[in-house]
Amino acid sequence: MPATFKIVLAAKADSDGLFDVRLRVTADRVVRYLNTGVAVAAKHWNPKATLDKENWIKTSHHDHAEHNETLYSWVRRGKKLATAHPDWSADQLKATLQNGDIDPAAPDFLTFCYRRLDAEQATLDEAHRKGRETTGWSQGTIDGYRPVINKLAAWLGGKPLPLPLLTTELVQRYQQHLERDLDNGPTTTNKNLRVLHTFIREAIRAKLLTLDKDPMALYDFPTPKPKRVWLTREELDELAAATLAPAQHAARTVFLLQYYAHGSRIGAILKLKWKDRRGGRLRFVMDKGGRVKEVEETEELQGLLDTFTPAPGQPRPHPESYILPFLPADFEQLHPKQQLETIKRETAKINMNLARAAARLKWTKRFSSHVSRRTLATFSERLLKGDLRQVGGLLGHTNTRTTQLYLKDLDTHVIDDAARQVYGSLGKTQVKQPLAAGEQPASNTHPHNPEKAAS
Repeated sequence: MPATFKIVLAAKADSDGLFDVRLRVTADRVVRYLNTGVAVAAKHWNPKATLDKENWIKTSHHDHAEHNETLYSWVRRGKKLATAHPDWSADQLKATLQNGDIDPAAPDFLTFCYRRLDAEQATLDEAHRKGRETTGWSQGTIDGYRPVINKLAAWLGGKPLPLPLLTTELVQRYQQHLERDLDNGPTTTNKNLRVLHTFIREAIRAKLLTLDKDPMALYDFPTPKPKRVWLTREELDELAAATLAPAQHAARTVFLLQYYAHGSRIGAILKLKWKDRRGGRLRFVMDKGGRVKEVEETEELQGLLDTFTPAPGQPRPHPESYILPFLPADFEQLHPKQQLETIKRETAKINMNLARAAARLKWTKRFSSHVSRRTLATFSERLLKGDLRQVGGLLGHTNTRTTQLYLKDLDTHVIDDAARQVYGSLGKTQVKQPLAAGEQPASNTHPHNPEKAAS
């Protein structure tokens, strides 16, 4: 039997002498009542009112029209819920009506996000414990996503966010909070909203939300305005020719390795092992996406890598040892969080020494390891005449809409040709300050690393 709804007057008056007007919900002979927020004196109540006439409150009450509309809205909402959920009990219907027509049992988006993060962390921890690779989120991704969800939770004041309330209008209000209350710029706001959309898509994959209910499917994301910094051809030559302190020279070497390894991110360069050099090619796993990248060893790249080869008569390096002496020998045995912290710490030191090198050269631009990637991207875009297929292949893009459509079938030989065009047209950049015999680039002295860096 379908649920029924009726507007009734409370049997007793409150202390102010007014009677609450209630909605009576009946389902399977179970009756529940809930207050509508309307209260009137007995003389203003019409006991003969009907739903068709919407005349529960007499015209003698100055707010009769407004009150009757409110009461009719309660009945209309109740019937709509009962039609959509014919098997619901009176308690479920009452609770949902009190919750703004949102089922109290509806999945909470924040709970889903935290469970998703915890699940990815558990998968990563288990893979590390067993010494296996994982195709899930990296430690950096997990650590980057969690503060974003914490920020959303703080805005909600600790209250749950049922998925049906996750609307475009709510996202817009949250964006206003980021921009106005937290003073986040376009880049930070864009990042926060992109992460939010990532979790929404995860909820869709988990079938907690249907694709047509994605509140951000057509969302107008704020446009980031990053301050892109790259080196000119002249600045690249100036950097290579400069005589620098050992620590700055080491940082420069890392920068140039990034540049000639197709603008690779610094983490991938620091983790290069001797076994990664095979048959005139450099093969390594990229920091983002976990994909394998292959780079042809050009004359410049080969020359940089060869500076780390032990002098004649010295023991040959073990294939599993790191080429650059920045990471401890037991790096892979560390927990992913410790690995990430180690990479960040070494990157910070390298960037500090690059900044000192820039100051020595009297540069005013902000100089860091990531500039190598932007420098190659800029040169590539210009010299390859904006061919996104080849530029994306060089940089290893997989998660940008501008390049990912072109990378699925891109042959490594095509990328090699593109790299030769870029590096060849720019001429050779050679460091004029070779390492002294037996010298290694400056870094921390690690107790697990037999090769001590120069201070």
